[in-house]
Amino acid sequence: MRTLPLPPNEQSDIRTHAQQPLADTAVSRKLLRRARIAVVGLSGGGTQLATQLAAAGIGELVGIDYQQLDRENRLSTDALSWVDLALCRAKLSAIRRRIWWINPRCRFTGIAARLPEQPAIDALKNADLIMGCVNNLAARADMLEIAGRYCIPYVDIGLTIRTADSVPDPAPIVAIAGHVFIYLPGGPCFWCSGYLTTKRLEADASGLDRSYLWNRQQIESKREALVSAFNGVLASQAACDVLQLILGYSSSMATYKMYDGLLATLTPWEVSRQNGCPHCNGTVSMGDPVWS
Repeated sequence: MRTLPLPPNEQSDIRTHAQQPLADTAVSRKLLRRARIAVVGLSGGGTQLATQLAAAGIGELVGIDYQQLDRENRLSTDALSWVDLALCRAKLSAIRRRIWWINPRCRFTGIAARLPEQPAIDALKNADLIMGCVNNLAARADMLEIAGRYCIPYVDIGLTIRTADSVPDPAPIVAIAGHVFIYLPGGPCFWCSGYLTTKRLEADASGLDRSYLWNRQQIESKREALVSAFNGVLASQAACDVLQLILGYSSSMATYKMYDGLLATLTPWEVSRQNGCPHCNGTVSMGDPVWS
């Protein structure tokens, strides 16, 4: 029997993981250092997820977002500062500085594009993991298709905080709902779970442009409450799931976790692959689309 030699320990990696038992071996440290993770959407959940992955020792992060910072972004995350807002920085520029302060050995590549523009697609195709932190179903359908075509694991988070519209201020909160969904190509997907349907996609678009970040006029008509702490719960769970996918420290992992902020629960849901799923039957491992 022949075994491959273990990669040598690097002092910088040892210092980074000095108190992280999940990465207490040279192999684990190398796996984290060589991982390339794409984070799509750098607002409430995406910024907190990116900073946690940088702190965990991930070697390269690819951020995909084209927007400038605004006041709503500051309310939804603690990863961006009032200085970034005052200087009108782009989200990519602000999070790049934040990541460098956390872990200078984590390479950050910014892609100022939106799905399904070609620069964003090319960046996702070369990632080891795709992290979706977006605010509409069309972008989730696009990322799911890319993940399936090129056999890339995809972890998605989403959060909605709704208040009673018929009650004057201060309006009571009626729901704090979110999810963490892990898609492994060949396993159950968003279509299998019923989260994505043709009817829901049509209702979500409402005649708007098919992009994951709407322009200012479109955002005003769909404003929702934003709270940094609730986004952080989902971002932290997603970061744990990334570590599990890379290091395999647990024997099981729930595909679909539903979050209820009012009850403070994160509950695993059973999801099975459906025989008639359009994604599983027509997209998985197909590679680049061929037009005739």
